[in-house]
Amino acid sequence: MQSEQSMMPKEIVSQYERASAIFEDKNSTVNELVDTAQTMLEQSKQYLENCCRHPLCSRTLEEALQYLYQFGVTYPIISALQSLSPHILNLCFHPNGSHCVQTILSLVSRLSRDNQNTSMVYNSVVQDLLVEANLKDLLESQHATQILKMLIRVEAGVSPEDAKQKRRHSFYNIMCEQIFGKGDPLQNKKSELFTVLMKKLFKQLSKIGLNECIRIPDVASLVSTYIIHGVDMEEMYSPIYIICTLLKLDPAVYYARIQKIVSEKLTIEPDEELNQKIKEQYTQQMFKDYPSTQYVFENLLVQQNLQLFAQSFIQVMLKESSFQEIIRSNSQFIFQKCLSNIYNCPQTLMQMLALITDNLSELFELENQQLTANILISCRKFEYVCHSPRFKIPDTIKTEFSTLLMTYFTSIINETHSQQFFIRRLFFPQLSDTQEIILESNFSKNSKFVFENLNKQTEDENEKAKLIELKRLEHEKLNNLQTELKYGPMRKAKCENGFWAVGKEVVLQWLQFTNDSYLIDLVKSFYDSFLNNNIKSQKQIDTEIIILLNHPAGFELFQQFVNNDFIPLHYKFIVANALKGKFEELSNFRLGKMFLSCLGHQFRNRLQAKSKAYDLEAAPIQINVSTLKMILEEIGTPRKLKFLQKSAEGKDLISAFCMEQYILNKQTWENDLKKHMEKIFKRVQGKVDIK
Repeated sequence: MQSEQSMMPKEIVSQYERASAIFEDKNSTVNELVDTAQTMLEQSKQYLENCCRHPLCSRTLEEALQYLYQFGVTYPIISALQSLSPHILNLCFHPNGSHCVQTILSLVSRLSRDNQNTSMVYNSVVQDLLVEANLKDLLESQHATQILKMLIRVEAGVSPEDAKQKRRHSFYNIMCEQIFGKGDPLQNKKSELFTVLMKKLFKQLSKIGLNECIRIPDVASLVSTYIIHGVDMEEMYSPIYIICTLLKLDPAVYYARIQKIVSEKLTIEPDEELNQKIKEQYTQQMFKDYPSTQYVFENLLVQQNLQLFAQSFIQVMLKESSFQEIIRSNSQFIFQKCLSNIYNCPQTLMQMLALITDNLSELFELENQQLTANILISCRKFEYVCHSPRFKIPDTIKTEFSTLLMTYFTSIINETHSQQFFIRRLFFPQLSDTQEIILESNFSKNSKFVFENLNKQTEDENEKAKLIELKRLEHEKLNNLQTELKYGPMRKAKCENGFWAVGKEVVLQWLQFTNDSYLIDLVKSFYDSFLNNNIKSQKQIDTEIIILLNHPAGFELFQQFVNNDFIPLHYKFIVANALKGKFEELSNFRLGKMFLSCLGHQFRNRLQAKSKAYDLEAAPIQINVSTLKMILEEIGTPRKLKFLQKSAEGKDLISAFCMEQYILNKQTWENDLKKHMEKIFKRVQGKVDIK
C-alpha cells in the first residue's frame, strides 16, 4: 500500500484531495462538480491506474465518474475506460481498484446500450475478463467476484447495486435507481452479452465443481446471483440443472417433470421418491459447516419452477427435526423460503398452514416474522390458483383451505387481544389502542443525528487512535439509524418508539389478499386504528398519518392499503381528506411522492361501486375528480412540476395526475378525466351515478 501511494505524484494527490472537498461540500454547484471532475480526470489521465489503487484517489475517482454520469457528461467516462482497459484485469484483484472497475463498468454498461462505439469498447473489456484463464483467476478473488456479480446484474438489465448492500462510495440515485432502475426503458432487458457471460461463467463454475463452489462464501454469493437472473437459461444452464447437480439427481428427469407440471397446469403432490433422495443428501450437506451453502439453496428454493423441491425440503426437514427445533436453528431460513414457494402444492400448504396456526404464539414470541408472513405469500397465490379456470382444484380442497386460512387470521387477531384495533397492535404492541404514535426515526427529526467525525482526517499520530474510535462509534450509530429507518428503533416484540417487524410483515402480506371474507376485518380494524375520528381527534389522525408516511414501514402499510384495488375507495377518500393541506409537503420527499402516485392511480382508474360486504353506497365520478383536483391545487404548479421532473418518483407522480395537462388547461384536464372515467364506468358492474 505504501509503495502504491509513493508512486503517485504529490500534485495529483493534492488535486484529488481538493476535488474530494468540493464533492463533499453540499453547497457545490453542478458546474463546479462537473468542471472539477473533468479537470481531475484530464490532468491525471496518465496516472489513472495508480489512482485506482490509491485509497483516497480511488474513492474520489468513483465519485467523479458518478457525478459526470449524473449530469450527462459521458465522454470523460468512456475515455477513462479506454485508458484503463489494459489494466482492468489486474485492478479486479485490488481492494481499491476493484471498486473503481465496478463503478466504471456499471456506468459504461448502460451507456453502451445506446451507443455502438461505446458498446465495442465495453464488450472488448468484458470479453477479455471472460477468457477462461482470466475467469478462473477472477473466481479465486474476493474482490473480482463482486465485479462478476455486478456484470450479471447489468447485463440482465438490473441496477448494478442492491440497495440493501450498496457500497459506501456508490451513489444510490445512480447505482440503485438511474441505471436500469425504475423508469429506465431498458429495465430487465437482457443484453446480447448476457447469454455469453452466463454460459462462460457456468462452464467455469462446473469445472471447479458446483458443490465446491457453494462452500466458498464469495463464489456462493456469485452462484446465487446467477440463479436469480438465470431463470430463463436453457436446460443445462438453468437453476433446475444446478439443484439437481447439487443433490446428485438426474437433471433431465426433473426438467421433464417440471415442464409437464407447467404445461398441463398440474398441482404438485408429495413425492416420496424425491424426498428420499433429498434426505440422503440433506443429512450430508454442509448447511451447518458452510452457511454459504444454505444461502445458495435459499435462492434456489424460491424459484417458481422449483416448487417440487421446496415441498420435498419441507417434508424432509420435518422428518429430520421437530418444528420447534427448526424454528430455533439456522435451518429456519431454508424452511421459511420454502414456505413462500408451495402455492401449487395444496396438500403440503394446508399442512403447513395448520402447523403454523397451532404454533403462532411461539412464533410471535421468537420474533419469527418471515415464517408467519411467508406462508401467507403461498396462501395468496394459491387463492388465485383456486379461482383460475386453468387449474382444476376440487371444491373440497378449496373449502378446507378457506377454513384453515380464516382460522389462521382469527388466531392472529386473538394473539393481539384486540378485535377492533388488532392491526394497530400488530404494528405497535407497546402502545395502547389510542395512544399517540411517536417515532424516533421520523425523517423530520433526523437532524439530531450528526456525524461530524466520519470525514475527518488527521496526521497527528496522537490523535489518530482517538479519531479511529470516534469514527467507529459513529459508524455503529449510522448503521443503527439505517436499521431504524427500515424496521423501527428496535427489532423485537413490545418495542419502544418503533414498529414491530413481526406484525408488520404479517399485515403487509395480509393486505395483498383480494377476497372480501379475508379483508373485511382487516379494513375495519385499519379504519378504527388510524382513520376513525369518533375514536381520535381529526388533528391526531392527520398528525399520525404524516408521521407514518415519513417512516418506511408506515409508508409500506399505507401504500399496500391504497394499492389494493379490492379495498373500497371510500377508505382512500378518508386518507386523502386527512392529508388536505399536506400534499405539497409530501411531494418534497421520496416516500411522499410515491404515496401520492398511489392515490393518483387509484382515483383516476377506480370507481366506488356499491358494496354489500362493507355496507357502502356507490360514489359518483365527481368525487374522484374533486379529490384529484384537491391534491393538484396544492402541487399542480409550474415550479413544482420542474422539481418533480428531476426524479423517477416525481415523473411517476406527474404521470399519475396528468399534471402537465392540468397546468396547461384545467378545464381540458377535467373534461378528459371525466371521459376516461366514464369508460371505466362501463366496465363496472351495478349502477354508479356518473353525473
